[in-house]
Parts: sequence; C-alpha cells; structure tokens
Amino acid sequence: MFLDVIATQSSNRTWWVQVDCLQRKGYVPWFNGLDAGWAESTPCSCGHNRMEYRGFTIAGVVNRSFAVCDMCEHWLEF
Repeated sequence: MFLDVIATQSSNRTWWVQVDCLQRKGYVPWFNGLDAGWAESTPCSCGHNRMEYRGFTIAGVVNRSFAVCDMCEHWLEF
C-alpha cells in the first residue's frame, strides 16, 4: 500500500473539498481522544476560541487529524 505523506496542510481549499478528496482516497471518519483534546483547546486565527476535531483513517494504518473552525471554516492538519 502506498502511503500519502504530505507536509502539514491548512485551508488553501475549503473544508468540504478536503473531505471529498479524503473520501476519494478511501479515508473514513475515526476518533482519537488526544487529538480531539488538542483541537478543542486550540483557538482559530479568526478569534474563535475552540476548533472542532475531525479525524480520518484508512484501515487504522494511516491516520489524519484536523482542527476545523465552525465559525470561519479555516482548517489545519496536525
């Protein structure tokens, strides 16, 4: 299996375009408590105090975590 290795991304495209891209590559939603805690304690550059956690995986082998602002839709991968 070829693994997608990329640098940290941020919202140079909309969150929904990013989700569509992940789904086309075979990623499905997943949850990681430590990553969720980090995302929910991180403020967004728009001033919103809490970002939402979104996690995706391919068969538990490749995991990707994102923080998404529900106010301005800015996102970043961490």
